[in-house]
Parts: sequence; structure tokens; C-alpha cells
Amino acid sequence: MKYLLVVDLQREFAKGPIGKHVYAKSLRYIYDHQADYDAIYAAFYVNDTSQNENMIRLVGWTEMMDEEELSGLQFPYNYRAPHTGYAIPDYPGFTKEDTVDILGFDTDACVLNACFDIFNLGCKMRILIKYVYSSGGMLMHLCGKMCMRRQFKKALCRK
Repeated sequence: MKYLLVVDLQREFAKGPIGKHVYAKSLRYIYDHQADYDAIYAAFYVNDTSQNENMIRLVGWTEMMDEEELSGLQFPYNYRAPHTGYAIPDYPGFTKEDTVDILGFDTDACVLNACFDIFNLGCKMRILIKYVYSSGGMLMHLCGKMCMRRQFKKALCRK
């Protein structure tokens, strides 16, 4: 199977002109390429302190506290998974035979964590780096990208 893993592609993370551009470009990619995938898996972030207090306690992140107030997912998907930390709770039966393409926000946080997850599951993976960015800005995006280049080398895809 071929999956598209969309990590936190939420308007709330699309900060600044570059973030907004990557967000819009990523939505176009999903709509233009949805037929290329057997399924689209959408992970989205909710800052739920009843599940994970560390985002406020350690990181100081107080945004996105109410799922009702979030912009929602603006693209088609087959699976949907909320998460409250950096990790996505589960993947829909990904196996070593599967190929997983990854895009979304934040390069230096949830996308990076998802890449480690997919790597550890043994799946074939491609990080669609043109469709990845950080709400922390260009410097944080570049830091995350450097980690990805070191850890996943040939998985970075510039398509």
C-alpha cells in the first residue's frame, strides 16, 4: 500500500508568509495527488492538557487548546488521528511492504518524530521536503531539515 501521512497540516501552524505558502502548496499537492495514494492518514494536533501537560509545563505552548476552535482539516483523508504531544498515537497497520510519503508541520517537531516512527516501523518512506515547514520559522525548519538529512538521507524527496 502507498500512504500519504499528513502531519499537523493546520492553519494554526502556518505562521508568516512562508508558512502560509507551504500550507497552501501542501493542500494543492494533496488534492492533485490524492489518487496516487491508497489512503491519506491525517494526524492533527490538539493542546489537551488533560492528556499531556508537558506542552504547557515544559514548552510553554498555550495555543490550540480547544479542538472545537481549531480550523479543522481542509483536505480529504481516510484516517484521522488527534495527538497531544509530538508523537502520533498509532498508524493504521503500516507494514514493511508499505510506502509512506510524509508532509506537514513542524519540521523540527512532529514531522521529525513521525519520520522516526515510520523509519522504526521499517516502511519505505519519502519525506516530501517541499511540503514541510516549521511554525517556528525558517531557522527551526532548517534545523529540522538538517536532522532529517543526517538521519534519513535518501528519504528526503525534492519532488
